[in-house]
Amino acid sequence: MRKFLPIFSVLLLSACATTNMSNKDINVRAVTKTGATEYDGHKDLSLAQKAVQDGDPAKAFTLYQSLVFRLARTDELRPKVKLGLADTALTLSAQTPQLAEQAKQIYRSLAMNENLETGLRDKAKTGLLLLEIEDMAPEKAQTRIKDRLKTQSRDVRLWNALGHIYDSEEMWLDALDTYVQALRVSKQNGTNPASAINNIGMSLLMQGRYTEALSKFEQAHKAAPGKQVFDNNRRLALILDGHLDRAVLGLSKIEQAQVYNDAGVLAARSGHRERAESFYRQALELSPTWFALAQTNLEALLEDTKHNKQTQPDKEVTKIAANPPKNTLPTPRLAPRKSEARHLVPHLLASK
Repeated sequence: MRKFLPIFSVLLLSACATTNMSNKDINVRAVTKTGATEYDGHKDLSLAQKAVQDGDPAKAFTLYQSLVFRLARTDELRPKVKLGLADTALTLSAQTPQLAEQAKQIYRSLAMNENLETGLRDKAKTGLLLLEIEDMAPEKAQTRIKDRLKTQSRDVRLWNALGHIYDSEEMWLDALDTYVQALRVSKQNGTNPASAINNIGMSLLMQGRYTEALSKFEQAHKAAPGKQVFDNNRRLALILDGHLDRAVLGLSKIEQAQVYNDAGVLAARSGHRERAESFYRQALELSPTWFALAQTNLEALLEDTKHNKQTQPDKEVTKIAANPPKNTLPTPRLAPRKSEARHLVPHLLASK
């Protein structure tokens, strides 16, 4: 049984229905006195929610942090604010892994609070599940997500997460059906479908259908202009499809090395060892900064190739060392947290 790929290295744009609360959801305007002035918590909550909708989780996280600090402990807005803080922490944990633990603590406190309304507790439990499934076997993760979808079918993150698991098991048709459902849910929620479109592209990329994948990444970029995650995935599709000049156009040497290194990972996982070796060597030539990363990947590839020649020459590469490819440039990619195995370019769980 193959353990499916971790999901939370990719929560770069995770804004979903769990934090998409309109003003009508809040019946009482929360005002907290701070000295001689009154603090309008409702106004700042709206700003935080708008930042989520605009696809700016970093800004939303800062606003939610400020709200938690300024609201009284008895303020009725506090649980919703804490849920928003946990959701954005989960989003940002792709780039800052320690935020995953902060999200987990908040989700757990909300889920265990019997005084909260059922809806908030359910959303907190969903957040916990999305953190926990990383370490589950695929079959168990599928079961847990499907059980959660019975009560949280409007949470697009769950559909995208389920599709990601199917992809990791090469259950391509099931993955496509699930991402299509994620698209439907996004439309029902009035949220941006870019994440589901991107995930379809990633699924196609993993199947070696590069031209089709490129089209999806371009659609995702059009749906959410300026999101570098989609541009990076677009470049990966181009490089794997043989359009090297277009793939690295406008990038610095360091950024080019990152793209070549990521392309090497994808090629290796598809069993194309010669292409992977070529991509890794190109990354080494381009940037000393990425020497250790690409060199480690290259050495692992060569070692695995040698082993397979002695045992099963045609077996797909399944162990590539070092850090997972990232979705943004030029932020350094993160080390894998639970496994030595390389990860494919991550899927997105949700975006506004």
